[in-house]
This record gives sequence, structure tokens and C-alpha cells, in this order.
Amino acid sequence: TGLTVSLDITNHSQQLIRQQMIADWNSCPMSDLRLRYELLDLAYYMESDEHLKQTNASRIITTLYKELELPILQPNIDAAHAYLAGIFTSDVPIFGVVTKDIEQDEVAQQMESVIEENSKATGWARHISLALKDGLKYNLGSFDIDWNQRESFNFITDTEISFKQAIAANVIREGNEVTSNNMYNLAFDTSVPPAEVALKGDFTIKVERMTLMRLHELVSELGLRDGTVMNINAQLWESSPFHNFYYTPSILSSDTVYTGVDWVQFFAGIGSRTSMRQNALDKFEVIRYNRKIIPSMYGITAPDKDKVQIWRFIEVNGIIIYAERRTNAHKMLPTIIFQPVEDKLGLQTKGLGQNLLPYQKQAGTMYRARVASLARSLSDRMIFDPSRISAKDINSQNPAAKIPVRPKGYGSKISDSVQHIPYDDRNAQSLYNDIAHIDA
Repeated sequence: TGLTVSLDITNHSQQLIRQQMIADWNSCPMSDLRLRYELLDLAYYMESDEHLKQTNASRIITTLYKELELPILQPNIDAAHAYLAGIFTSDVPIFGVVTKDIEQDEVAQQMESVIEENSKATGWARHISLALKDGLKYNLGSFDIDWNQRESFNFITDTEISFKQAIAANVIREGNEVTSNNMYNLAFDTSVPPAEVALKGDFTIKVERMTLMRLHELVSELGLRDGTVMNINAQLWESSPFHNFYYTPSILSSDTVYTGVDWVQFFAGIGSRTSMRQNALDKFEVIRYNRKIIPSMYGITAPDKDKVQIWRFIEVNGIIIYAERRTNAHKMLPTIIFQPVEDKLGLQTKGLGQNLLPYQKQAGTMYRARVASLARSLSDRMIFDPSRISAKDINSQNPAAKIPVRPKGYGSKISDSVQHIPYDDRNAQSLYNDIAHIDA
């Protein structure tokens, strides 16, 4: 990914960068994109069905068949995903290296070994698989490719201490990382086709939520990049989300969503609330902003400041903590966006998920019609004399309940008070055949 150069930019430059970032965020139709993603996710997890409303005519059906939606998107998308994942993530290493020159064969093997180590250590296969799933659902998928450095423990041999026993020591591991992006929290330049954002686009904005511990790790990792980390002070650690750009879709009903442990309550008996770090329990909004800029336009003093350059800025709760010029041979943004189905319509192009959505809706409508027909034949409609028989008694849900006759009905035939309305269910069976045809 090339060399990086980080700088401690002035407060004025930070303010200009923040203003540019907000303008770029607003230029991307995030509301429309998030609505599209959410509708497709609801359908994929069979949660988008309107179901049968609680009306007098459908109360029984809703009780028996609540939250029933036919799966059309999920099996088709999963089958396509399994096929693509098998192609792109099953090889070891994921990306092989070949050469026509026999003398370079050893170099190719060494490169393959590095790729294999990087891919296993940072989970390339998993992240590529997740991005492929997004691509099939939304017709948009994305991942970041970045060279990263992390501290970890490893066992090393120090002959000054022992020839026989290894010791645990802090080591720095570095290499290329592939990270899938959450499409709900990724804004990008829509002035170019999605597949060309990395090459021709001006910016990408990735929003994350981090705990205090993860933010400390991030600051430490940034320090390892031979760079300058800015504004690491009490104001940062005590801050709260500033933009509230981060978005979490509502896919499952609230009674099935795990909200985590309330650690404030857990520690309530140990110490007072004021003795705890407020942000140890809160979350930080971290924004990674990749943009092509001319540094001199933002008051940034850097080599070749009047030429177009690619920079990454990291903002935490409205405070910029990192500014880094990114240099690489391909001159591309580090965020890749792809469309499995692509034509010249850009974001208007429909993918597999959107094309299947009408079929799932139609199949669900037809199935509910069949269920309604079954309920109609079971419950049966009738005409009755309310002066002789109570509506409450005749509509009782208890199948063993006895129906008393009011005094006014004494001495007369019960058949004179009740008349059944025959129901013809001959055509309902054909709905199953039609649903199978839609699913095919």
C-alpha cells in the first residue's frame, strides 16, 4: 500500500477538513441508501411482512400464523454467495503468485507465503465473504485494504537470559489487512460509478462505534505507524459522539435484540457512579475519512502541497486525531466498492436482492390468501338472530364452549335462529401451485 506520512496539522486546517467532510457526507444520499439496505435486509431475514392486521376478520389467522413470510431472497442469495465464496476465498493463499521465469520461482513462493500469513492473521477470507454477501443483497459491497501495525505478544529466544527457555515479549506485527465495510455507515463519492470510486472518486467516509478500550488500542496502533497522533487529551476522552452519523438498522423486533450488560447497574454496589470513568461505558464515534485534496487549499504544509494527494483523516467525536498522506503506486483510495451487477445506471442498477424482492412479496400475498381461505373454511360464516343467541357466545374461541339460547328463543326451533353460509374453497388449492411457480 505504499509509504505513509502523518503530520500534526493546525487547528485552522482541522476545521477546514471537518467542514469538507460534513459537505461530502451530505452529498451522499445516505437516507435513500440506508432505506434500500434495510428493506432488503428485512426481506432477507423474512421480517418485512406486514402480516395480518388485528381486525375482527383476521384475528384467528394472525394468532396462528404470526410473522410468517416465505423465503425467496435468502435461499437464492445464500446459494449465490456460497458459489462466489468458493471461487474467491477457498484457495490457500487466497491470491496466488505465478511467474514464467523459473529463476523467479523462489521469489514468487516467498510472496505467496507473505500473502498467506497476512490473510490468515487478519481474516481476509471472512471479510471478503462478508463483502460478497453485501454485494448480492444490496448490489453494493465494500472493503478496505490497508497496511497496519499492531502490538502483540510472542515467544522469542533471548540468549542473554536463557539458551533453553523462550520468553514472552511485545512484538510488532505488520502487514496488509482486508476489512469489510458496513454499508449502512459508508458514504462515498456518487459523482462516479461505485466501481470507480477507488480510482476516480474524491472521497470515502467510514463511520464506526468504539468503546474506550478499543479507542485506546487504535491510538496505540496509530503511534506505531511512525506518525503523529493529535489532540490526545482529556477533552477527547471525555467527549461524546458529535455528528451521530452512525446508524444501526432495526431488523429484529425489540424483544429479540440483545442490548448487552448494564455495567453501571452491575457495579452499583461496588462504588459510586462518580468514581467511574463515564466514557468507560459510553461509545466513541470514529470516522475514517479518505480524500483527495490539494494540501495548500486547506492550509496544510506538506511536500508537493499544490498537487492532488490522497490523505486519510481520523476523527473521534468531532476531534481530528490523525492526518496522514497516503502514497502508493496505484494512486487509489484504500476503500474498494464493487457492484456485482453493473451497467451505466450507477446506484439505480438493481442487483439480485432487489430483483427477487417483488417475487417474495407476491408469494407472501398469495400464501396469506391461502391461509385466509383455510381460516374461512374452518371458522365458517353464518347468520344468527342476536335476540335469541348472544354474539359473544357464538364467536367464542373455545371449541368446547356451550352456546346458551336466550329466553326469547324458548319454544322455537334453533334452526330458525341460525343459518350457515356455504363456502366454496375449490380454487384455493391452486394458490400453492402458483406460489411454487413464482419460487421457481
